[in-house]
Amino acid sequence: MYCATCDRTENNELALILKTCPRCGGILRRPRSGDDPRPPADQAVLRAARAQ
Repeated sequence: MYCATCDRTENNELALILKTCPRCGGILRRPRSGDDPRPPADQAVLRAARAQ
């Protein structure tokens, strides 16, 4: 699972049960299929930042 807010990957059992990131309190989400677990909108923002 990864945090939708701070992008941290979390494997802590308690955090997975609560679905809450221990670092920032964000919502943990399951990674999507593929290499990059971030939503497509975030990937587009990262690509734009790299292009600059």
